[in-house]
Amino acid sequence: MLKIYEFSYCPYCAKVRDKLKELNLKEGEDFILIDATLPEKKQELIKLGSKSQVPFLVDENVSMYESDDIISYLESNFYRAKK
Repeated sequence: MLKIYEFSYCPYCAKVRDKLKELNLKEGEDFILIDATLPEKKQELIKLGSKSQVPFLVDENVSMYESDDIISYLESNFYRAKK
């Protein structure tokens, strides 16, 4: 399952959330959004990626910052047909 560290008010995070919706991926089933404003989640983010920048995607052995890179990764690797 994809993990995406984010801030709800971040426009770059909103871009990634919009792409998840466009690809018809389901929160809780395909991905989880992690609120990086929470102190323990911010520390987790820094431990995983060495900085507190969001959005930050984790997918098994892949991790990345930058909304455009995350969107390209999602487009290349994920799509769920609408039912």
